[in-house]
Amino acid sequence: AAVGQANVLPSSTNPTRPYTVNTLDEHLDMLMVCHHLDAAIAEDVAFAESRIRRETIAAEDILHDIGAISMMSSDSQAMGRVGEVIMRTWQTAHKMKVQRGALAPDDARNDNFRAKRYIAKYTINPAITHGVAHVVGSLEVGKIADIVLWKPAFFGVKPSMILKGGMIAAAQMGDPNAS
Repeated sequence: AAVGQANVLPSSTNPTRPYTVNTLDEHLDMLMVCHHLDAAIAEDVAFAESRIRRETIAAEDILHDIGAISMMSSDSQAMGRVGEVIMRTWQTAHKMKVQRGALAPDDARNDNFRAKRYIAKYTINPAITHGVAHVVGSLEVGKIADIVLWKPAFFGVKPSMILKGGMIAAAQMGDPNAS
């Protein structure tokens, strides 16, 4: 019900993103473990299975692609994978491009509109939601400059360099203060 409401930026967590051939099977095991359920207890299994809705999970990818879901996050206290938010965001974008084609402002030569939509899911939109968009969330004069640099072959998977506040926080050279 939150999708389409004024002043609401809906989000979803990454364990079911993107919806692929193994999503449902993996989700059941993850749900059982994270909620401390016992596979030997029929009621626990029934409860876990009742929480997994194939149609809802499949629809989420499309809702992300049309911009109805504004953010991608992890459920770091349970089933989410905090280290996979960016990777799964771009996997979802790729799946949607293959499945649905280019978004209206894009054409066969570029994916700029889709790229901006998906990068906003883990940058400016969460910053707006948390009331800190005046400080972080986009690269603008006067904001804290946090940026991740990627080699194209490893985009969204393995950062080449991480800058926080304009300083190197991580890079292949190691700690910039080390001797």
